[in-house]
Amino acid sequence: MPPMNGDTQEKPVVYIVDDDPSVSRGLGRLMKSHGYEAWVFASARELLASGLPGADACLIIDVAMPQMDGLQLYAELCRRGCQAPAIFITALDDPAVRESVNRLGAAGFFRKPVDGDELLAAVKRAKTGLQR
Repeated sequence: MPPMNGDTQEKPVVYIVDDDPSVSRGLGRLMKSHGYEAWVFASARELLASGLPGADACLIIDVAMPQMDGLQLYAELCRRGCQAPAIFITALDDPAVRESVNRLGAAGFFRKPVDGDELLAAVKRAKTGLQR
């Protein structure tokens, strides 16, 4: 079970939400190899069922997912009081999606395939509060 609001953790936590198992596995390995605790979820509903991420966490969310997309997920998390920064990833770089991501106050937006170094830099910025 992932650490939720108020829980103490030793490593910084990154929540990864992507319906593509190979992407989520790869991102999880990347985060773990750089000292982060990585919690992987296959859907928005799976993350919502697990509880609310703590403000000290960072989210990496795929935009295009079935049932509830990444933008809807983050809006719902914010509505529930989540203050964790989010970085969005997508296979399609649509200007309307980019605008929606910016409106939500995202800490980053990347097109797949994601450059690992750039994503890690965005997570680091988000975790230190430079983006949010």
